[in-house]
Amino acid sequence: MLPNATVKAEYLHMDLGHQNVKLTVQSPATGNGFVNVRFSNAYEIVRMGMNFRF
Repeated sequence: MLPNATVKAEYLHMDLGHQNVKLTVQSPATGNGFVNVRFSNAYEIVRMGMNFRF
């Protein structure tokens, strides 16, 4: 390839767990009064780059 060039790659995995949230229903909504929501906090990050030396 090119003698003055380098290529780099990086992979990151972050798992911050999960979170349960109970939301209460406000008037004039109908229902049983609350909604349970679960959020998953996991992320996949891929970075790539190329360096040139002059």
